[in-house]
Amino acid sequence: MNDDGGDPCISIKNVSVAYHTEVVLDDISLDIEHKDFLAIIGPNGGGKTTLVKVLIGMLEPIAGTVSVLGTSPKRSRTKIGYVPQTAHYATGFPITAYEVVLMGRSGRRGLFHRFTKEDVKAAHEALGRVGMLAHRDRPFDHLSGGQRQRVIIARALANEPELLLLDEPNVGVDPAAKSELYTLLHELNESMTIVLVTHDLTAVSSHVKTIACINKRLYSHGGKEIPRETIAEMYHCPVELIAHGVPHRVLEEH
Repeated sequence: MNDDGGDPCISIKNVSVAYHTEVVLDDISLDIEHKDFLAIIGPNGGGKTTLVKVLIGMLEPIAGTVSVLGTSPKRSRTKIGYVPQTAHYATGFPITAYEVVLMGRSGRRGLFHRFTKEDVKAAHEALGRVGMLAHRDRPFDHLSGGQRQRVIIARALANEPELLLLDEPNVGVDPAAKSELYTLLHELNESMTIVLVTHDLTAVSSHVKTIACINKRLYSHGGKEIPRETIAEMYHCPVELIAHGVPHRVLEEH
């Protein structure tokens, strides 16, 4: 429960998730407040993407409970914007930036329903919000990596979400586009809760409000300073830890 006495945006209680017989998340408990900007960090295979899939109702936990925006993940889907890894997007498909964003309204209309004037307006506003309205008629395949990422975020925003979930959104984008992405997310955070899965430890501390460290279980959740012992236990190898925007090596040379 937050300081105002209301329910958190996301409440995860003693959640465990398994693929077949392998447990990938073990007894995770985590509350995420409204208007938080949370970065989920941890090693590959640590369960970060699995947790996001639980939050959007794609996976059911084998134990524990999850509440998103006051209800179950499946019931809250129309209030969630989801940005998967761009590496999963195939190129070569003949579709414009505008058409990609308009697809973000399908969750409200269904796959085989006509889009309305309201949908068209929402798509235009979403493109404008990410600075891509001038590129609305360009083929998605002709955009740069950073521009594609903005379009995919616009697609999520077209749904007018209260919660934005992003899974490694900076994969495949150059440093300049990465910086622009974080600036955009910082602006969006003024009106919505953001949960970001990332390996980019050198940038998150400048923009996020809280960090959760996950490697099968939750090692830490709170502000942007993470104890050296926590990082050592979770990663088992040297990493750069960010504190007050300054990198610090927290383990001995590997």
